[in-house]
Amino acid sequence: MQDDRTTEGLRDARSAWEREREQEAGREQQKYTPRPWWHVAMAWVLLAIVLLGIANLCYWQITA
Repeated sequence: MQDDRTTEGLRDARSAWEREREQEAGREQQKYTPRPWWHVAMAWVLLAIVLLGIANLCYWQITA
């Protein structure tokens, strides 16, 4: 006896996927809150320290 494949399973999966998608769309999106200004400023300061440190190491290697 051979099992006949049907599309019922696919229809059920698609309808479940569509229901989940509609529920996600219905949820309220969380509002974006930017980082505090001091986070951004400290990131730039840290980047400057790292770049100056690398430049200093290169200078020591050249002049040593």
